[in-house]
Amino acid sequence: MKRIFNRTPQWLAALLLGGSMAISCAGNANKAEVPSSFDGAALLAAAGHPDQLIAVGDIAEWAGIPAERIARHVEDYDKDPALKKMAFHWEAPGTISFTTLSGEAVSVLRHHSVGLANIEAMDMETFNQRYGTSVGIKAAIDALVNDESVDADVAIAQANYLAETAKSLSLQPLEGVGDAAVWEMPTQVLHVYADGVAFTVTTNFGDDPEVNKKKAIAFAQLVFDNQ
Repeated sequence: MKRIFNRTPQWLAALLLGGSMAISCAGNANKAEVPSSFDGAALLAAAGHPDQLIAVGDIAEWAGIPAERIARHVEDYDKDPALKKMAFHWEAPGTISFTTLSGEAVSVLRHHSVGLANIEAMDMETFNQRYGTSVGIKAAIDALVNDESVDADVAIAQANYLAETAKSLSLQPLEGVGDAAVWEMPTQVLHVYADGVAFTVTTNFGDDPEVNKKKAIAFAQLVFDNQ
């Protein structure tokens, strides 16, 4: 093999190598198997410090981009570890154009992102009820209504958003992802259950739901493999 690559132009060698990797991974594009080394309790214990779960270097290798292009953001506004969120994001080719409410035309750089949220201990039955049905959204609306610490106008706006989301809600159970998994539309998030712990993967890799779903599944595999 060494002699072959020594005689092969670098661009062709890279093309052949990339092609073989794509072929080897194609069969697993919709799978995220739980390795025997995965420990749900360890993931749960680290939920309070999501920035320590996955390194920027791991994301760079996973996404195939230089680590210096990636920024990490942690939402840490609540003491409850299950409410903490972590996202990695980076600039992507192209721009997004839209018009503001005032009529101003705006163009911004496009970004890609992947994130981890809602790390929480639960059993399979609770997971299926919360994420496999619309019960979870109704519970979120009720929680907003009853939470006196949330500004009334904010609570109303969030409740209305959740209610509108529920009207077009689509929940697709996925085989071969964790012990159980649900792909949620139109929000394009993946809910995963394994070894007594549930977590949510958020993705933004453009407008194609299938692309986002595959990226979310691949990231779930990264979570499993890093524990």
